[in-house]
Amino acid sequence: MSFFELPIANTKSCFCGPEVEHTPLIGAEVEASRGFAERRLAEFAAGRHCARKALQGMGLAETEIPVGEGRQPMWPEGVSGSISHTEGMTGAVLAMKEHHPSLGLDIERRRSVDASLWKHLFKPEERSALLRYGSESDEWATLYFSLKETFYKLQYPLTGRFLDFLDVALVATDDGYRAEWDEGIVLPSILKRHRMGYLLTDEHVLTYGFLGPEADSLEGRLER
Repeated sequence: MSFFELPIANTKSCFCGPEVEHTPLIGAEVEASRGFAERRLAEFAAGRHCARKALQGMGLAETEIPVGEGRQPMWPEGVSGSISHTEGMTGAVLAMKEHHPSLGLDIERRRSVDASLWKHLFKPEERSALLRYGSESDEWATLYFSLKETFYKLQYPLTGRFLDFLDVALVATDDGYRAEWDEGIVLPSILKRHRMGYLLTDEHVLTYGFLGPEADSLEGRLER
């Protein structure tokens, strides 16, 4: 298990691999996961395990985390957070809403998004930008995809709105990334404050998003 912290002030995070023995599901989690296939159940349990460890790190009780109508985690009163999982890694990041009204987290296997998927995920200008990376295009396409997933997770608790990948475009900033949504899409003005960054391990890319200025660095590399 890894207890490295994402570089966002006033958050707690926890990440683990498949070798970790997860804490049992409790309460509404048991019913929400009924009928899951073995792999999906393992991912669900790992996500709840990481989230409870992050709650513990915040000094809060390790309570159940039910599932909402949009399949999103339902956090305890006053808490915001996000869970993500992919092959080989699961993670969760949490905060008090007074510090971060919403958070987004996504984890992907590096180079897992190839060019056959681009037309479904990226706008023409994004596809043109990816082509310029040549042999590294799959690496960057996976990062772009992950950032869009993070923005979706960041905005959903505030809007309850389902967005398509082609509804937003990524914009590089001096210290990370942000998403710009199409003119016909109306989202709360607070989302204009969002910022996104990323970290890399040897096998995974982690992207994270938050509202406000509190970050030490929005890109870097993790050694595991």
